[in-house]
Amino acid sequence: MQTCHSVHDLESFAIDKAPRAAYYIPEYISEAEEECLLRQIYNAPKPKWTQLSGRKLQNWVTTINLGSHAILDFYLPISQENQNQVPSTEDERHILSLLLEPRSLLVIREALYTSYLHGISPQNDDTLNSTVVNLDCCSANAGDTLERDTRVSLTIRYVPKVLKTPLLLGRRR
Repeated sequence: MQTCHSVHDLESFAIDKAPRAAYYIPEYISEAEEECLLRQIYNAPKPKWTQLSGRKLQNWVTTINLGSHAILDFYLPISQENQNQVPSTEDERHILSLLLEPRSLLVIREALYTSYLHGISPQNDDTLNSTVVNLDCCSANAGDTLERDTRVSLTIRYVPKVLKTPLLLGRRR
């Protein structure tokens, strides 16, 4: 992978049209690194996968900055049979969209991480418009319609420890 960016370097990748603080780095890993990672993902033992509605995932506990965990999400394009179940109206809480191209890195911090929800709407394609706030950093253009393919997403989150006392299981003595 590329060398780690300092906070100062990260600022050069800030998405100006998004609430503070979102950063998008296209082509963060090489095609060879992507291929190696995907090979590891697809070769994971079946018990490692959890099946959810519209996706499956692997949950990994990491040693990166104690309190972190990693989730690997695997999204398949929505099937033609289930396309009629997709809501036709946009959620009123929707404030922006991001285009996450293959091999890219998205960093979310501060209030954008702690105060906003995120999600992926289940659909077969995306027509890019002005709500895509990082479009100027991507290879696609406004008005383009991109057909969705399988999406693999690795998310590393800091999860602070909130329980200050040890958890006791069983009967009290």
